[in-house]
This record gives sequence, C-alpha cells and structure tokens, in this order.
Amino acid sequence: MDRALPLAVLVGLAVGTVVTQVLDAGWYLALGTIPLYVGWSYFAVSYPDTLRASVFSFDRRADSLGYAAGVFGLSITALAIGHAAGGSGQIAPEVVVAVFGIIGFMYTLAAVLAVEPGVVNVDR
Repeated sequence: MDRALPLAVLVGLAVGTVVTQVLDAGWYLALGTIPLYVGWSYFAVSYPDTLRASVFSFDRRADSLGYAAGVFGLSITALAIGHAAGGSGQIAPEVVVAVFGIIGFMYTLAAVLAVEPGVVNVDR
C-alpha cells in the first residue's frame, strides 16, 4: 500500500486541528487548509527528491532577480494578509498558515512536474 496518502491525510488533519483548536479559526478556513496540506505532504512524501531539487533556473540575471522579487513578495504577502485579517494590529496566524500552505503546495507541485515530467498526462 502506498504510505504517502495516509500520511498526507494525517498531516492535513493535524494542521487542520491546530488551525481550528489552537489558533481558533473557523471551519471554513480549516476546510481550505486541510486539503492544501494533504496535497503538499502527499507530493513531498511521494517524491522526496523534489524537495532538494532546484525547480527554477534562469539564464539571465534579470530573470533571477525577478524570481527573487516574486518569492520575497509571496513571503511578505502571507504576513500582510494575516495582519489585515487579524485587525487592530494583530496577525491572524491561521491565515498565515493557510497562505504558506498555498505557497508550499504550488512550489512542491512545480518541483514534482520539473523533476518527474511523466506524473501528469496532458491530452491535446
């Protein structure tokens, strides 16, 4: 049996439990956060070599700087959204957890597609 899916479900449920019970988020945020972390951890366990892979490489320095600026923007945006959602100068950590889940899932999926091109079948 493939151990990645049960482990991924456990990770997703654990993060969802922390988001709802510890961080006191609503069920709707947990409902979005759980599958993000299930997907992220599934790909991380199924394709562990992708976690060390360099997904993006650029020939031009300007492209590398553009990528660096975008990654910085992603990381700051997670905190900014959490701050805006928290209101009155507070950061809503449950929102930060959800946004980092989005970023982690998309980055890991891109790594899997770059390292293991046969994972997705595209019919044209």
